[in-house]
This record gives sequence, C-alpha cells and structure tokens, in this order.
Amino acid sequence: MFKYSGSGPMWKTIIHPEVEDCRQNWWTNILYISNYINVDKMCMVHSWYLPCDFHYFMIAVVLCIIIYKNKKVGLSFLALVTLVAIIVPFIIVWQYQTSAVIYFYPNFLRQPKKQDDFIITYSKSHTRASPYFIGMVAGYLYYRMRGSEKCLKRVYSHIILLTSISIMMTSLLTGIVFYDAEYEYDAVESALYASLHRVAWSLGSIGVLYVASYGHAKLIYNFLSWKPWIPLSKLVYGAYLTHMQFQMRAVARKGGADFISYFDVVSTNSIYTLNKHRLYGFILFQISYALSDMVLAFSSAFVLYLAVEAPFRNLFSLLLMHPSKDSKSKPKPVEDQESVSEVTCDSHL
Repeated sequence: MFKYSGSGPMWKTIIHPEVEDCRQNWWTNILYISNYINVDKMCMVHSWYLPCDFHYFMIAVVLCIIIYKNKKVGLSFLALVTLVAIIVPFIIVWQYQTSAVIYFYPNFLRQPKKQDDFIITYSKSHTRASPYFIGMVAGYLYYRMRGSEKCLKRVYSHIILLTSISIMMTSLLTGIVFYDAEYEYDAVESALYASLHRVAWSLGSIGVLYVASYGHAKLIYNFLSWKPWIPLSKLVYGAYLTHMQFQMRAVARKGGADFISYFDVVSTNSIYTLNKHRLYGFILFQISYALSDMVLAFSSAFVLYLAVEAPFRNLFSLLLMHPSKDSKSKPKPVEDQESVSEVTCDSHL
C-alpha cells in the first residue's frame, strides 16, 4: 500500500522500486536472511539489522546453555566467539579493500542497497557481531553482581566515567578522518578502525552503565531509570519499522532540494540582529523538520502496538501459560521477586 500513500516528482523513482523489492523478496525478511540473500533487492533497507540480531540471538541461546551446563567451558566459548567477532571485520575490510566507514554521500543515499560497502560489510551479521557478544560478557558480569551492596569510591567512579565517555567519543569522532578529501586509503588502518571502533563504543557504554549502577553517577542513573522511558520503550520497535517510510515519502514528494549553506548556520546571530522574527521562524523550521519523523514514527508505532503487538503478546502469553494444579498457589508479585537491588552509593557516605 506504500505506493498509494502519496505522489510527487520523484515518486516513481524512489517509492515504486522499494515496493517492487518487497513484492519479490518479502520471504527473505520472514526467514531473517535478507542481509545475505538478494541484498541489493532487500525489502525495507533499514531492516537489515533484524536478521543480524536474530542470528546473534540463536548463537547466544547456545552459549547460555553451555554456560549453564559447564560455566568454564561456556565462558571460554563466549570469549572465543567475541574474539572471532572482533577479528572478522578486520579480515573482510583488509581483504576486499573496503572503506572503514559508510560514506553517507548522495550516491549512497540514493541507492544504499547497491553499494558494495553496504553489501559486503555494513549489513552482514558476521561483520557487526562484536558489540552483541561484548554485551553478553557484560550481562554475565552484571548478573553475577546482582544484589551486591559494594560501591565504587567516588574518585574511581569519576575516573571510570570520564574514561568511558572519552572512549565513546573517540570511537565516534575519529571517523571524520576517513571523510577528509585528502585522506589516502590505507587498508590496515581502515581494517583496524572497522574492527575496533564498535568495540570501543561498547566498552565505553559498559563503563557508563557500571558507574551508574555501582558508583557515584546518580544523574545518569536517574536519567536511564526515568519512568517515561518505559512506555516509550514499547514503541521503539514499531518506530524502527516505520520511520524510514516517512523519510522516503517526504523525499519522493519534494519538487526541489532544500539548501542550507555554512553561512546560513553560522550567521544565525546576524539574522537575530536583523530580524528577530525571522530567526524564530528559522529555528522553528529546523526543529519541526528534525522532529517530524520522530512524531510520525512514534504515532504509527503506537497504533501498531495497540492493533498488533499488544494483542498478540497477550495471546501468546495465554497460550503458553501453564495453569498450576494448586489453585491456591499464586505467583509472587513483581515487587517480591528477586531482582537487582538499587544501589544508592550516596547513602553510604
């Protein structure tokens, strides 16, 4: 139905090929193999990570079973899988001489599914697995520490927090080196960045969460445990599925391109002195343009959650629930069940 949702100068060029790809390759999405089979004709290009996540989940289940049966052997396998996940991107980028990052230039944005970097490295499960399995290691450590009342000292908390944030920002901002027009391609350098920058971001994230849970980072803890995140978290998947359709639709309907130069951005203060109302209009335009996708995506996600996800979630819960023979035995309330106790390090000072 997507092609009937509007019209515009670029509608047949952008929307119709996307619809045709979904008609031909919807089955690869159902089987979670769309990032390996007919990648250049993938249905909903932004859904490339869904098969990745599914593949990691299958491996994770096996690893968890092994850890449960034999902790030493299981953790050894987890360490081995994590190491392989770090090495594989290096080998792929070095062998195929691909770029360290995806260049979001017009050619890529017009046809991302046709780009070699997207097909070979960006969308493949075996090139992006390291953060998932590093997260498994962190999850295991956090599981072992649950209920612990130990708190990091304030100085250690600050050191770990600053180091973690520095690592995350370094992994993110150093990618600009590869966008430099005068940069000379180096296969080893590109391979190192491709294999390590996600690892660095993952380790930095773990450090921030560790300090928030067991250190002196109350502001971060309060932000991450903010209650409004709970209802929004139920809409994230639906927003992920729908957001790009709104973006594609907006581009396909345009009669011309929007042009904003460096001067337009830098001269905002000058605009303020010349025309106060014009500045407000400029700012409001930018805010509305930036937030419109989010509002539309989460609104559609809300409808999807009420119409599809919530009913099916309840249906499967009823089908899979085994009634207890003892009618008097009732499950404990969530508040009484064993959970990770909140660590309030400030109260120990």
